[in-house]
Amino acid sequence: MTTVRDSSSGIGDSDRGGDEGDREDSGGAADGGGDSGGGGGGRARASRSWIRRHGPESLIGALIVAIVAALVPVILSALLAEESPGASDGGNPADSPSASADVVPGCKGETCDGLDPEKARCTRGTVTLRDEWAGLMRLEIRYNPRCEAVWAKLTGARPGDTVTITTSPTRRQAAKVDWGKTQYTTMLPVHRKDFSAQAVAVAVKGNAEQEIPKGYELRVGADGTHLPSAPPTPGSSSPS
Repeated sequence: MTTVRDSSSGIGDSDRGGDEGDREDSGGAADGGGDSGGGGGGRARASRSWIRRHGPESLIGALIVAIVAALVPVILSALLAEESPGASDGGNPADSPSASADVVPGCKGETCDGLDPEKARCTRGTVTLRDEWAGLMRLEIRYNPRCEAVWAKLTGARPGDTVTITTSPTRRQAAKVDWGKTQYTTMLPVHRKDFSAQAVAVAVKGNAEQEIPKGYELRVGADGTHLPSAPPTPGSSSPS
């Protein structure tokens, strides 16, 4: 009977020791979990701190910078390309004969006097007879063989600059650059037999960056020798 009680008591002690060991192990695991939880809490606090430093304000700022960066080239292009009303005159490159044939001019010769070359559909097939430069300022005498008319074109100018063209003491057209960098005059008729034209551009305020003094006059002239060959008359046969 005593032996049984001793055995039972030993077993009970062993079980209690196991239970205590289990509780210690569990406690150790819990401690480990607490350390892990503490690390997670630290990371969470660090994340919140980063958000406070780089959060919505910084994101909005970055978005604004990106938008501005995208818009600046567009705005600059628009500013650099801006011209006075009706200032392109169809561009400098002469159009191909096939493209020119598709557009019927709105005037010819004397009927073009004082008309806008673009509005009169006289820009197709236009050529530059003569031109002169001063810095980036360019003055051209433009001629359209189908409309049989000339005009002066000024590019690289500044607001206030003027441009004129004359074909005789009594035939003269003038224009002023109101804004932008380009302006052209209205047209004067061309008489091939005794054609002569003089164009003058005045840099009213000058341009120090291009070393163009105030009031500088840029001049260019053209005569019958600069005219291209006359287009064949409809129905006429070309020489063999």
